[in-house]
Amino acid sequence: PASKRPFSLHLAAQHAVFLAPADASGVEFGSPAILAQALFRSTANFSKVEFSGGDTNFSHAEFSGGHADFSDAKFSGGHANFRGAEFSGGHANFSDAKFSGGHANFWGAEFSGGHANFLSAEFSGGHANFLSAEFSRGDADFRSAEFSGGDADFRGAEFSGGDADFWRAEFSGGHANFLSAEFSR
Repeated sequence: PASKRPFSLHLAAQHAVFLAPADASGVEFGSPAILAQALFRSTANFSKVEFSGGDTNFSHAEFSGGHADFSDAKFSGGHANFRGAEFSGGHANFSDAKFSGGHANFWGAEFSGGHANFLSAEFSGGHANFLSAEFSRGDADFRSAEFSGGDADFRGAEFSGGDADFWRAEFSGGHANFLSAEFSR
């Protein structure tokens, strides 16, 4: 009989350019996914994707001209690296995303001109690093986000031109650090 297990992909697309919508919704990546320095010029749909086979690397990727949707995505079995990624001109949606068993790195990431949505996102078993991240010209929504089992580092993060909402966010099992973070309208 045919297996009911979803198929698993390996993705290595460093420096790739996506001019049309990219839709990987519901796919399982059972080995490292490498999209470092990729350029997404339209909608990028990674909703309900499972990154389960190692590190996921979107470092210095650029999402412009459409929404970047990582809602309900699961990052497990490695680190999720969005260091220096740029989200501009559309919403960045990480609502209900789950980061477990590795660090979630958004160090120096830039969210501009759209809503940065981390509503009910879960960060467990590793550090959530938003060191020097910039949220500008749009809201940063961390309502009901859960940070457990590691530090939540927002040192030097900048929130400007919109609301920064941490209502009912929970921090446990580590330190929450907002040293030198700036909040302005």
